[in-house]
Amino acid sequence: MSHVCPAALSFDGYCYTVEEARNAFDSLYSWMRRCRLQPMKDAATTLRNHKEKILAYFYHRITNAVCEGINSMIQAAKRKARGFNTYEGFASMIYLLLVNSNSLSLTLSKYSYPLKRE
Repeated sequence: MSHVCPAALSFDGYCYTVEEARNAFDSLYSWMRRCRLQPMKDAATTLRNHKEKILAYFYHRITNAVCEGINSMIQAAKRKARGFNTYEGFASMIYLLLVNSNSLSLTLSKYSYPLKRE
């Protein structure tokens, strides 16, 4: 832990307001820009370019973790459904995997709709 910037540690559970997060971000950015390693300076520039998007978490307190989890399961369904030639077969595989998942079954029950068949 001694090699980690103290400002980076302040993001981990210690920033509760937007102002605290903004101050921690500025401190981290400043530390990274003063670093002698060019990759660290490049990373600092990338962070600065995405500053408002990073700080948006502290405004809204939501992440896309659930979406990423669902996407991962859909990608697994795509791999398993290679033999299906129709959309209905592919969608059925997705529903099967997602509904059988205990972690997402409650979330999906609110948003699941029957397939529209033509």
